[in-house]
Formats: sequence, C-alpha cells, structure tokens
Amino acid sequence: MVSDFRFGEGVDEKTEKLTWQWQLEKYVWSLTFAGCCYFLYTWIGEFTAARQTAFYLEIDNWVPFWPWTVWCYLPFYVLIFHVSTFSIRKREIYFRTLGSIAIGMVICCAFFLSVPSSYPRPDLPDGTHYWHVSFLQWVRQIDVANNTFPSSHVALSFACALSTFRDNKRSGLVTIGMALCLAVSILTTKQHYVVDSFGGLLVGYIAYRIAFWNKPHAAPARVVNA
Repeated sequence: MVSDFRFGEGVDEKTEKLTWQWQLEKYVWSLTFAGCCYFLYTWIGEFTAARQTAFYLEIDNWVPFWPWTVWCYLPFYVLIFHVSTFSIRKREIYFRTLGSIAIGMVICCAFFLSVPSSYPRPDLPDGTHYWHVSFLQWVRQIDVANNTFPSSHVALSFACALSTFRDNKRSGLVTIGMALCLAVSILTTKQHYVVDSFGGLLVGYIAYRIAFWNKPHAAPARVVNA
C-alpha cells in the first residue's frame, strides 16, 4: 500500500514520532513566524525613531561591557528556536509554542509603540580584527538601537524555551539555560537596560502562561500489571 503525504499529517499521533514531513512543516512555520516578527520589530523601530525614552538606572553603570558575549546574544537566540522546532514532538504543543511567541510579540510591540525607548550604545573597543568585535558591529547594523523595553529577544526566547519544556524536558532545560544566558548578554553587550531584561523575562512567562492556560501538564503514565 502506498500512502500519500498530506500537509499537516507528517507525525504519527499515536507514537508521536518525528518524521521528516513533520520536521519540515514545523521549520516552514518557524521561519514564517521569525520573518514576520523581524519585519514588525524593524518597522516599529523605524516608525518610533523620532520619539525615544531612556530607562537608565544606576545599576546599569555596574554592568561591564563585554563584547565577546555577543556570541550568547544572537547565536543563542537563533539556536533556541531551532532546538525547539526540531525537538518538539506533539503537534498541539508546537502550535501553542508559536502562540506563546505571537502573544509575547504583541505585548512587546504594544510597549514599543506606546513607550518607545532606545539605548545609547557605547563605542566599540579598538581592534576590529577580533571576531567578537566585528560580529557585534554587524549585529548593531541589523538590530535597531530602539525597541528596548521589554527585550523581545529575551521575551520570545524565554516563552519558546518554557513551551519546549512541556514536551521535551532535556531540550527544554537546554533552551531555558540559553535564554537566561541571553538575558545577561543583552546587558553585557550594552544593547539593553537592566529593566529590559527583567521585563523580557516577565513578558515571556506571561505569554507562555496564556498560551498554555487550559493545557495542564500530562500526568505520568501508570504501569498496569498483567
């Protein structure tokens, strides 16, 4: 018997096995979401460029400027979504994960439009021959200096990581760890204020809770004696 493939039917619902069709479908959805979020993020940054607010606190002076932590900033952000995309098995969990990302983005954009903010980025240290300095310089070119509060990088990655934990504990712990490192790196690369990082973590948690508000954790399977 030859079974023909239909879009949306690439996963075995009984065993929840990851098939290449299901992996491909998830990747297409993830890329689409990522593109929409980046377009919206950039457009709002340009739209609100003329009016900006500073959330500078004294604690921001205590944060060191470590350009090398840029390797935890953008790469971890990309890795979190890739690990989540390819490790989540259950269809409902995956689409609720996309929902948490969408909710987090909506909340962030509401702040970006109502209270636009920007961070005064310091000059990069001399020595652009170092990879991390060159990489941070490139990141600054593709990442607008405003849209800082709350950090959408932290919010979306944290919501995604928490959602992943619902389906795959090992991958969830890895992505949560990366999301927390990212929350620190946005400060040490001087891309965000301290309140941006904590605000992003809060938004990410709220988005996750909303997306899974009526989805309790599955009860552990019971062993039935023969």
